[in-house]
Amino acid sequence: ESATGILDTLITNGTTATGIVTGVVGSVTDVIGGVTGGVDGNPLEVITDIIGGVTGGVDGNPLEVITDIIGGVTGGVGGDNPLGVVTDIIGGVTGGIIGGGTSPISPVIDVVQGGIDILQGVESLKTEIINTGIDTVADTIIGVLPQAEHPVSEIADLG
Repeated sequence: ESATGILDTLITNGTTATGIVTGVVGSVTDVIGGVTGGVDGNPLEVITDIIGGVTGGVDGNPLEVITDIIGGVTGGVGGDNPLGVVTDIIGGVTGGIIGGGTSPISPVIDVVQGGIDILQGVESLKTEIINTGIDTVADTIIGVLPQAEHPVSEIADLG
């Protein structure tokens, strides 16, 4: 009798729970139906209808709208290389990689390169002066303290 009571409680509560879930799901589907106007057939039809309304409908390749927009921005890409527009822009700025074209920014590049060359020359001169000074001091110390020749010459070689 106890088992029958437990089963009766489970069945009654299960039916109640099913009724609650069914009611909630029904409310959600009613709200969705109210927003979309009801969907017959494919539930994605509402989404595809919205996209079709924005794009004017797409026949054939669904990416045609996107490629048409890109073509409108770039003026269309002729030839067999779809990156031609991008490479043409880069080639215009850099003067092209092949063919010895002249970049519109080449005067600026020449000035910057000239400045770099001057700085490298100054750096070499500075290094030469410092190394000569270190060698002179090391030679003087070794002349006064011959036993310090190895440690002093090793330190001087670090310069």
